[in-house]
Amino acid sequence: MKKRTMMIDMDEVITEKGFLYLINEYLKTNYKQEDFKNFRMQEIMPYDQRLEFFNWFKNYNMYDHCTLVPGVKEALKELKEYYDPIIGTAYIFPEAPEISGKIIKDKFDYLYNNFPFISPTNFIFINRKDLLHTYCKIDDGINNLRNAQKLLLFSAYHNREIPNEVINPLGIERVEGWTEITRKLLP
Repeated sequence: MKKRTMMIDMDEVITEKGFLYLINEYLKTNYKQEDFKNFRMQEIMPYDQRLEFFNWFKNYNMYDHCTLVPGVKEALKELKEYYDPIIGTAYIFPEAPEISGKIIKDKFDYLYNNFPFISPTNFIFINRKDLLHTYCKIDDGINNLRNAQKLLLFSAYHNREIPNEVINPLGIERVEGWTEITRKLLP
């Protein structure tokens, strides 16, 4: 029997805090995720400073500093028994598209080393996730949750204040973590 496909986002769904670590290093600050309401943490800086930040950022690998979201590895191993997991991850920073190749390599290496049970042919580097058609999508961005029968918004620092009255009419369900995801998706 052919398994149904599921797209899982990487940043803030599989991994977290790597970009935050580098923001704090660069600014010499101690921000926490809950200090941000917007996904693009770099917007805390004026645009000119963002350009300087990305010039500095290109010398680092944010995945050297990220942590796995609790329960993700175990959940993906379980889900893989019933689904064909595809990691769909964005890689272009609008302020620095020229570093996109490095971002892809950093993401690929991290996924390859940490998720050996998922085929690297299932790593898709794409900013337009709405173009992917799968049975299920798990993402922390509402704009990425289209073209699937099951749409799960992974709660993250930047989407917590979006009320259910906004997401439910779009066919989107909010999930609070990987335990809830496995409870919803496993038989």
